[in-house]
Amino acid sequence: LLYHQGHGNQLPAALEQLEMAMAADSMAPEKSRHLQGEIGVLRSLLSITQADIEQTITQAQFSLQNTPPVLWIVRSLARVTLAGAYQARGELARAYETVYVGIDDEAGQDNALKATTFLTACNLHWIAADMSGLFAAASTCVECCDQPHEGQIERHARQHLGSVHYLQDDLGAAKAQFQEVVRQPYRNYGDAFANSAFGLSLIHQAQKSPEKGSQVAKLAVAYTLETGNM
Repeated sequence: LLYHQGHGNQLPAALEQLEMAMAADSMAPEKSRHLQGEIGVLRSLLSITQADIEQTITQAQFSLQNTPPVLWIVRSLARVTLAGAYQARGELARAYETVYVGIDDEAGQDNALKATTFLTACNLHWIAADMSGLFAAASTCVECCDQPHEGQIERHARQHLGSVHYLQDDLGAAKAQFQEVVRQPYRNYGDAFANSAFGLSLIHQAQKSPEKGSQVAKLAVAYTLETGNM
């Protein structure tokens, strides 16, 4: 929950408490290993935000080795940080391989897994300034989101589609994508909502409606302060 709500500053203390509790509990070795895998992915997330690339790789690889296939959402997050670390180290091909080839290592191949995988790839394409790759990955992600509970993933992909349209100066298409996210503040990942609000604000400004732009920008600020999203 701390990860999803953007409370990364509280994660280190929470993980220490969890590890202390585990040390005092005589749980089965397999269960302990799986929990360590989940802890590892969160530590990799903290490491990459601190630009500790090698520790990110170590923790993410540990997580993938110790997290069972059924917990594929944890494994997907491990691939996010691992691929990001490779990209930061200048190994872009290896980063793409971690995501696109890595999906073949997963036991389940349902649309939820595929959607999450393509959303992960969106981050790599964006950082690499590969707009065609970003558009393809985000579009595929949206197509894979065929269940109501996958709305968070779908709208995050729409934020990426809005960014592509905006950079191509197709403000109408960009506005439609950003609005789809902004109209549901509390049903999105925090960064997806904030970035969509920023994009929509810029579009209002470009369309000679700075007052509307300011209103949307204030909405984004209020949202992040209300939810305590770091």
